[in-house]
Amino acid sequence: ENRNGDILTTDVRLLAKYAGGLEGNTDNMHAATAPITFTQYLPNITSDGETGSALTVQLSISANAQGILQRSTSGVWSAMGTGGTSGGASTIVQGLDGKIYAGGDFTQMGGIANTNAIAVWDPTVSTWAAMGTGAAGGTVVYSLSVLPSCNIVAVGNFTSMGGVANTSRIAMWTGAAWTSISSAFVGTEIVSSAVSSLGILYVGGTFTSVGGVAATNITSYNPTTTTWAAVGAGIAAGGVWLA
Repeated sequence: ENRNGDILTTDVRLLAKYAGGLEGNTDNMHAATAPITFTQYLPNITSDGETGSALTVQLSISANAQGILQRSTSGVWSAMGTGGTSGGASTIVQGLDGKIYAGGDFTQMGGIANTNAIAVWDPTVSTWAAMGTGAAGGTVVYSLSVLPSCNIVAVGNFTSMGGVANTSRIAMWTGAAWTSISSAFVGTEIVSSAVSSLGILYVGGTFTSVGGVAATNITSYNPTTTTWAAVGAGIAAGGVWLA
């Protein structure tokens, strides 16, 4: 307040816990210095008269929480169908079509046939759908990437995707079918993928050649020219393991 007794600010409450200071420090016979200390664990300031309440920080979802969950805009977690069978999702991307694409080591997603290691979730109808006949062979999709064309690239240790030829370890989903972007793969697996700001796809793993182009564990693909190119001298000694 000012010198006239007028209130210039709004009363507020600081939620704090007394820490110490009332012990006092007598420095003469007529006065004592008592610097009181408080600890504020939650940095909240409320107007006088307002109250607060504790919020729960955990929500248990027991039914169908198998390898994948979704969170609404209001902060509520819920299952996505019946989830994955015999495994979970290790990679998730949102396509330019608004759908959610999931890959992993599951044998089936949401109880839908032909969703081995890969499936797509349509949030508008809350249902899973197959992408062709899914992965075959190694049955793990490690990484998914979205190209500027809206196409989805999947990489992993699978030997084919959707039964399409030349889709060992890497394949591209056009929205309706799988297609090959690598005429040949020499190596063990592809575990990482990323798309640059220029739309170039980079993949990494343990290999010596992708698309007929020699490359040591890392290489790039240009969707516009549909060509592969080595990235420098590559990366030796163990390969690439992180996206």
